[in-house]
Amino acid sequence: PREEQAEAEGTEDCEKVAHLLGIEAAELIKGLLKPRIKVGNEYVSKGQNKDQVINSIGALSKSV
Repeated sequence: PREEQAEAEGTEDCEKVAHLLGIEAAELIKGLLKPRIKVGNEYVSKGQNKDQVINSIGALSKSV
């Protein structure tokens, strides 16, 4: 069975983080929930589940 894809419930916290990073909040949400990966010669959007998004947020936090 395929796991359920993550969805953003609210954007207030994300907007604050995006402002501090100097990027658009919509792009940050899109990048966390549906990152683009290269497959062969093209890019595809990959849906993430809740645990994957949490791991991505943790990795982003560590890199900043």
